[in-house]
Amino acid sequence: FHSTLNLPHDIDDPISYLLNRLPKKPPRSQAARNYWKSKWPQLCAILETLNKHCNPDRRQGYVPPDQHGRDLLEWMEPPAPVSLQPTSPVTS
Repeated sequence: FHSTLNLPHDIDDPISYLLNRLPKKPPRSQAARNYWKSKWPQLCAILETLNKHCNPDRRQGYVPPDQHGRDLLEWMEPPAPVSLQPTSPVTS
């Protein structure tokens, strides 16, 4: 898993390492968001593979790779700026 997650090999448990570092609130820095945009889908794919191997008889729905961990990634994105332009009045 170290290679897939691009983590140093001296980390004993790369899955726990990443799970213990999940943000508790949306990161402010773009660098932190980019880090998790890279790591989180990879980790979700690994966990899904492990789940399939541990539960081979369980029917599981297919999750497209671009959807792995989508909820966390959306939560981390800052809200879009609100436009302060006045709306034009409706005329009849």
